[in-house]
Amino acid sequence: MTIGQALEKERKIRHLTEKEMAGDIFSVANYSKIERGLQEIRAQDLFKLILRNNIDWNNFVSEIGIDLNASQSYRLEQNMSEKVDKAFCAKDSETASELNEIIQNSSRDVCLCVKAIMVDLALSKGFSKLDPAIHDKVIKKILMNDSWTKDIDSLKLLCNTMLIYSDDELYFFISSILRKYKNIEDYSSAYQYVVGLICINYLDNCYRRKRAFKLEEVFNLFNKLPNMPNLFFLKVLAKYYRALLSNDQRTVDKIYHFCIEYGYGKYFTESIKGLID
Repeated sequence: MTIGQALEKERKIRHLTEKEMAGDIFSVANYSKIERGLQEIRAQDLFKLILRNNIDWNNFVSEIGIDLNASQSYRLEQNMSEKVDKAFCAKDSETASELNEIIQNSSRDVCLCVKAIMVDLALSKGFSKLDPAIHDKVIKKILMNDSWTKDIDSLKLLCNTMLIYSDDELYFFISSILRKYKNIEDYSSAYQYVVGLICINYLDNCYRRKRAFKLEEVFNLFNKLPNMPNLFFLKVLAKYYRALLSNDQRTVDKIYHFCIEYGYGKYFTESIKGLID
């Protein structure tokens, strides 16, 4: 069953007209084309339709079919994740809040759901508004098996939630990561990137909290990362944080203005010029 056919089936179950189903998301003409397979639908608009009409996401995916369950569903989640990233980098709190609502009601990807919550809190409400139950749920999800340090989803979840942990929890996580990836150069580029992100977020936490443990081990990990294009910005940021944490204002200014010149100024706050995520 195609996406259009699945939407048509859900609409008829609810005894809705095409206009009622589409609401203010599509014109009737465009929605009709989607049902008939004559027009593609963006992932964000599909999520909005599902949320607006109270469609069960799991049932909808099963209606689409097994093949699309593994590919189309993944692409939809990736698309939403990228939109959350863009909203964060643009400091667009309104879009972040809207995406968070859509994702919480439509997605079954724990990493994406938590990421959306973190970005929404960072841009609007603040982390003091975090439900303690989410903190406990995230830790249980990360540590659900003994090999969490090599599970890419657990690593991504840790990366997106580092601001919510206590000092002791943060110390435990970074110590485990550094032990596992002592020879980071031997791992695939996917692991190098996500571990690099974790370490950048950790360095930001150290600066914010005025804590300094395991710093040399973290900087040594960055020294071992290969000089590949996808790791360039992470290595620049590692040098930035080394300068920031050692009060090397000359290097801080140099890297900061370099990032400003090439359009990456929104990664830094005006008050401390520190990376938020």
